[in-house]
Amino acid sequence: MHTPSVKYPAGRRRLEPIAVIISATLMEWQVRHSYYTIEVIQQSVEALVKGFKGHQRELDFSSFTMIVLLVAIVIKLLLWHICTKIASHSPSADALAQDHRNDVFSNSVAVAAAFAAHWHSNLWYLDSIGAIVISVYIAVSWLATGKEQVERLVGLQADQEFIDQIRLLGDVHHPMMRTDIVRAYHFGNNYLVEMEVILPEDMCVKDAHDISLSLQDKVEALDNVERAFVHVDYLERNYDEHKDPTIRRDSP
Repeated sequence: MHTPSVKYPAGRRRLEPIAVIISATLMEWQVRHSYYTIEVIQQSVEALVKGFKGHQRELDFSSFTMIVLLVAIVIKLLLWHICTKIASHSPSADALAQDHRNDVFSNSVAVAAAFAAHWHSNLWYLDSIGAIVISVYIAVSWLATGKEQVERLVGLQADQEFIDQIRLLGDVHHPMMRTDIVRAYHFGNNYLVEMEVILPEDMCVKDAHDISLSLQDKVEALDNVERAFVHVDYLERNYDEHKDPTIRRDSP
């Protein structure tokens, strides 16, 4: 999917965060609008109102239900651990990890709330509150995931620590080269890096090209860099060279 082609010269890695956004949107829509979820919240609120009026409902909490939920929690914990291991390399795996995490949380809250309400009659309200908390948590969780992926698609700036790492890489690359500007921003899940470096004005084109190209190769060798561009200049300039001056600086 990420292999460049004539039609997609930058590759198609950004299809993956788009898929995550679609998944997050569908999950958010399902949580907010599905009849089942609305019914759960409605019934929980009604149970709380009736309960505080002295009409607590009797919980149907069998040993079989407890065993099923505990087994589900263990399985989901294992899947969550596996997906988390590879989440840094794949947003799809990260989305799956979040889904498993949500299941672990929801099942754990369900077991804890139902168990407490079943064995301690004065805590009857925990079962209904737990159901509401689970629904709200999942909705907020997927909303945050969708927001994160959208920010990456529109080019969110990299962390300052990563920008400093790139700058250091340029500073030590060649004794005759100075790093002027470093820009790094999301190009999907990975970063696109732009560097402006300064070399002596009397240096021949061949040497300047070879030095900048080897720096480009070093930057692109980093795991989270999609592509790097190194622009060579012979002096620092006190004016903006781009149409949009807001991208002139390499720090917030």
